[in-house]
Amino acid sequence: MKTKIAAALLPLSVALYTASLTMNVARVTGNVSLDAAGIEQELKSQIGGERTLDAVSDEITAVISGVVRQEFPMFANQFMFSRIANSVAAQVKQRGPKIIDNLMPELNVPQPDAEIRDMKLLQTIKDLWNDSDKFLATCLVMFTIFFPISKYIALTSLLIVPTHSPMRNSVLRWLKNWGQWSMGDVFVVAFLVVYMRINTSVVSTSKLADISVRVGVEPGMYLFAASVILAMICSMLLTSDQH
Repeated sequence: MKTKIAAALLPLSVALYTASLTMNVARVTGNVSLDAAGIEQELKSQIGGERTLDAVSDEITAVISGVVRQEFPMFANQFMFSRIANSVAAQVKQRGPKIIDNLMPELNVPQPDAEIRDMKLLQTIKDLWNDSDKFLATCLVMFTIFFPISKYIALTSLLIVPTHSPMRNSVLRWLKNWGQWSMGDVFVVAFLVVYMRINTSVVSTSKLADISVRVGVEPGMYLFAASVILAMICSMLLTSDQH
């Protein structure tokens, strides 16, 4: 009876596992909400900043000084130019911000669309490898591909190999020594690696924009979890009577 149940569950586990490798396991959604008022205020502060107003006053002072030297050379002295510069600077700093407010057009800031990125286990392994995170990529390959497939082969062997075959004992030893590495706790490891790999989950607020990046679990991860559970049940059913 146990063998029949295992024979029914094992193909289902394999199908779920195979599907999970190519399905989305997580989705990253990034949103940027621009603050038009904040952007306008920042532009005004940049345009009407202290350095800008100082530069404007210097330009005006230079023009006035040139006119005075040309038209009224008898009055051209350093003391007069100094007073002119101070007066111009004071007037520019007093009136400049209001002039900039009046000249500043009303901004129509379009809101960007949300950026969505779907993540797959196999794609994540490839990205890790290409990004020189070869250790993590290798761990994922071992724990989500090599060991699970090896365990499926071992469980299939237990279904088709005669009870008293020496090969059966070898398979049982493999399951005892190495089968525990496949799928059980490894599911948690795989999930954490994938999650940490893509989880730039952040909510940032500034005077210019609100930025949020969120990660959600997709069906592929649930299929992977289901395949883990079914494979563990099959292993228990096929090895429970073996010593």
